[in-house]
Amino acid sequence: MIDLDWKKTSDTSNHTSSHPYILIMSRANSDDIWIIYAESDAGHSMFKGSPSAYFLYSRASASAQTAKGYSAEVTRNIELIFPSRPEMNKYQLSRMHPVHIKARDGEDILCYLSSMPLSPSKGGRIEHLGPSPPLVLVIHGGPQARDSWGYNPLCQFLCSRGFRVLQVNYRGSTGFGARFLRLGMNGQFYKSLQNDIEDAVKYATSNSNTESNDADDDSPARPWGDPNQVAILGGSFGGYSALWQITSNPSLYRCAVAICPISSVGAADRLSKNAFRGSPLIAKYWQRVFGKDVSKKKMVAMRASPLYHLDGVGDGASIALYHGEDDPRAPIDHSYNMLRKLKENGVAGEFVAFASEGHGIANRANLLYMYYRIEGFLCQKFGMSVYAVDDVKKFEENTGTVKWSAEYAKGESKKTV
Repeated sequence: MIDLDWKKTSDTSNHTSSHPYILIMSRANSDDIWIIYAESDAGHSMFKGSPSAYFLYSRASASAQTAKGYSAEVTRNIELIFPSRPEMNKYQLSRMHPVHIKARDGEDILCYLSSMPLSPSKGGRIEHLGPSPPLVLVIHGGPQARDSWGYNPLCQFLCSRGFRVLQVNYRGSTGFGARFLRLGMNGQFYKSLQNDIEDAVKYATSNSNTESNDADDDSPARPWGDPNQVAILGGSFGGYSALWQITSNPSLYRCAVAICPISSVGAADRLSKNAFRGSPLIAKYWQRVFGKDVSKKKMVAMRASPLYHLDGVGDGASIALYHGEDDPRAPIDHSYNMLRKLKENGVAGEFVAFASEGHGIANRANLLYMYYRIEGFLCQKFGMSVYAVDDVKKFEENTGTVKWSAEYAKGESKKTV
């Protein structure tokens, strides 16, 4: 066991001293020298203000004589090699709080709540409407994946712009055992799995304190967000969830952001037949996720597809789509189909396609440009000012093309760009 005093430091101003998590990256054959990666949720004092760093961990052994003979004494030492994100030292980063929420059937759902920095002079700001700041749900993909505690660039970005962020490890997420994973299979991806997300939103925006809330001691008191100021954002299957939530629970969300989403599933999806190069193993996996009915019956699959439910989106709601043109997993036509339905139903939003990008936006200029677009989309929706861009050269070589942008939603004066 590695037992280190992470708080032993004289540089504690503006940075957390909470215990980070560690990963052993490599070890010498003699096992006396390790390379360790350590990460916190915010800038850590032992990392020189960076949220993560690499360390050299030494375990030197020596024999020592005792009254009962000889025994091995191990001396331990840890030395900072370098902080991995030194440029983050100048920012007051947001903290990430683990919170446990009970789903409607009593299942325990681990979530993470990230709150905006409280020091505007260190890169944060406090600007929001109503008694609580706007809340953005960030939903992970997979669905067999998970969110973890630590430094998250997207969460930090959103918090620095005045939002709170809630991540939800819905049933079917990995890391919680086989039973929990199986709860999200066999057609539950649009049923109980989505109920977990819905329950998390309702809990987060409720001011009732009669229910137990297993959050860490310094997490914000509920409500964590204004119930009338909620957005949902996700990529891949998280993008599907964002679209599903705003079409099936329109009263809960003002807007949705979907990155490389699938908009139709199972027997209703002709676009993804050759995804993953038509791998039979991948096809079998998705059949297990979708279940027999969604996989084989088109009408059932259409009920599980957000593409066919945009008529239920509430007045004033908006949807933003961002997609790579060369996406091999969720072909970009998923977003083009959504665009056609958005126009037919008078739903506002925007659609940006990125050339030479696949499943996810990876190029640095493209990623920064997408974040810039997302900030503008969310801030316009919630009546917040957009940060001035200090250097447009950071993303001027992006490959994004705005295919469509409609500023106003149903129930408002329409203006299409």
